[in-house]
Amino acid sequence: MEADTYYVVKFWVKPQGGDAVIRWLDERHMAEVAHQPGFLWARRCRLDEDAPDGWHAYLMIYGLE
Repeated sequence: MEADTYYVVKFWVKPQGGDAVIRWLDERHMAEVAHQPGFLWARRCRLDEDAPDGWHAYLMIYGLE
């Protein structure tokens, strides 16, 4: 996963109902972003940490030219 530039976004998803967000990221968002000029790819990672209120932490990593 080589790229000249990496764009990283850390975010949290609520435990109840968060599946819809993850499904949208995986099925639509990452492909749409990867087709934008300058973007090479997108990946989602689930982080080990959770917020004190139970929200799950994720990281989106985008490779850019």
